[in-house]
Amino acid sequence: MNDPGDPLEALTRLELYFSVRHINKALRAFGDLFNHDYDRVAIFMTVAEIGLRAIFHRIALDPNAPPVGGKVQMDIHDVGVTALAVSELTGIPRETVRRKLKILIAEGHLAIATKSKTIYLPIEAMTRTRIAEIFTGHVKDVGQLVRAVAYYQRDPV
Repeated sequence: MNDPGDPLEALTRLELYFSVRHINKALRAFGDLFNHDYDRVAIFMTVAEIGLRAIFHRIALDPNAPPVGGKVQMDIHDVGVTALAVSELTGIPRETVRRKLKILIAEGHLAIATKSKTIYLPIEAMTRTRIAEIFTGHVKDVGQLVRAVAYYQRDPV
């Protein structure tokens, strides 16, 4: 049995708490944005994750690349995801994904690449006030976790 004063045990509990808190806040915030249609939330978040991963990967390859626009934006269009892949990643039936994607695209939350016909998160959607507020809140939560981890990892005086 672990020592209750063990910092690793405290970190494990903190990480679990922040993970659950983060998921819950995302579901509430994006649920409100998408009229509590949680299939749309899951689809949007899946496409957003892939798009954001593309941005971070691109910046890791070229740290001088602009974070938004230009080549990075072109890469996001090129790194979209198919409706079939969204279905496989979310567990939502393909026909449901297809219908919900049509709605998300019509609302401008997602877009479809002309050439590849893949779905991606357009920069314009990421910079919309409500979506930017949600993402900003998540960044603040992650910062709080980092501070808590730093606190528990510090050497006792």
